[in-house]
This record gives sequence, structure tokens and C-alpha cells, in this order.
Amino acid sequence: MAKDGVNASSGSASTFVKVKTPDYPIQLAGKTSSDLIHCWKYEAREDGVIAKAFDETDKLIGFVVSGEYTKQAFPLLRELT
Repeated sequence: MAKDGVNASSGSASTFVKVKTPDYPIQLAGKTSSDLIHCWKYEAREDGVIAKAFDETDKLIGFVVSGEYTKQAFPLLRELT
């Protein structure tokens, strides 16, 4: 995957949204509102949320992270295809 978020093999792009607020940063990418989402798997704690969207084949297709979990945004972005 290229640095701009475009997958070189398929030409598809994953939109990456970063909401910078001092109290509660949020980052999301991929499909977060789609009929392609089969299920969400998430963990919610006082210091943030990590939510991953999966398709019917259990492939990661989107995510939302907040708080301390924003540190995981770029590794998750690399997993999106």
C-alpha cells in the first residue's frame, strides 16, 4: 500500500479521517457505514475505543479508534485492502 492510502494492486483507496480534539481524538478509515459490514468487533475502555468492521469473510474493511487507541490507526490502515 502506498503512503497516500491507495492500494497499488487494486487502485482502491481507503479514506482516513482524523478528528483532532484535545479531549477526545478520533480516527477512522475504510468502510464504517456500509452494507458490506457483516460484524463489528470492539473494545471500549475509559481511555478509548477500538472498533473493527469485518465483511462476511472476516476480512477487516474498516475501523474507528479513539483516545489512547489512536496509536493503532496506522497499523490498522495498512491492513485495509
